[in-house]
Amino acid sequence: MSKKLLVHPRLDKHSWYKDAQTFRVGASAMQGWRRSMEDSNVFSVINSPEMGEIGIFAIFDGHNGDTTSTYLRDHFIENLLETRTAQPSSAWPDVLVNTFITIDKRCAECSASRYEGSGSTAIAVIICRGIAYIANAGDCRCVVGTRVNGKLSSVALSQDHKPDRPTEKARIEMEGATVSEGRINGVLSVSRAVGDYEFKKKVSTPGQTSGDIVTVVPDVQTRVIENDDEFLFLASDGIWECVENCDEIVRRIGDLSSTSDLTLAIEKLFDTCVSVQPVSPGLDNMSGILIQIKK
Repeated sequence: MSKKLLVHPRLDKHSWYKDAQTFRVGASAMQGWRRSMEDSNVFSVINSPEMGEIGIFAIFDGHNGDTTSTYLRDHFIENLLETRTAQPSSAWPDVLVNTFITIDKRCAECSASRYEGSGSTAIAVIICRGIAYIANAGDCRCVVGTRVNGKLSSVALSQDHKPDRPTEKARIEMEGATVSEGRINGVLSVSRAVGDYEFKKKVSTPGQTSGDIVTVVPDVQTRVIENDDEFLFLASDGIWECVENCDEIVRRIGDLSSTSDLTLAIEKLFDTCVSVQPVSPGLDNMSGILIQIKK
């Protein structure tokens, strides 16, 4: 058995729930077979006199330690709000991009993060005035469950950043690195992340992203929430590696989320994904946030 795995998985869940004005949200996290928990998640609801209710949700999937994902958990929302305050006329997509860049710079100034060699993928969702803004750097994912001709289907709201994705590979090779067996220099399996400063040429002046082999700059997608949209679901790759078909995830979530307990829907999803033996898939930490749109 790998030294990175426990003899028996930790199946206890850490869950929370919130009933807001325009949505209900549940979240849960489970360590599973890994010896440590490197995932983290955050959520906040803000009532703005100008924009009404604003929901902020994010999942951070750490690797090579939990220092970076823990830093993101503790500082992401304050950095986002600080960026928004400093750029009040900026659109949410610009605020999200600038927040990712700023927090990567500040995380680099934390000696533990910079020298431990840890990193974290990140996905963040803002819901404001009936529009969802999704920023992704790495391989966490977000989907919306929507009705198409009465049938519950999925629409992907993010795209994985893997080193062997053609556009990512071209960028990585242009910066002088290689991609082999789906990993940068045979080591790192994601091409965008917070941290991972050994792959960032500008580590001496963090925050400058041009020239970085691993970039923190996220892709941002926008979704106008429609009447047929029932929920958004974002999760770490511990879920998606088990059930890659987004329609299947949406079906499972949809079957369970008809009850009042959204956290239970995520917890049951974890139980169906975790491996019964120490054999992949189903060995990774698992985190999920389920946002149910109120009609």
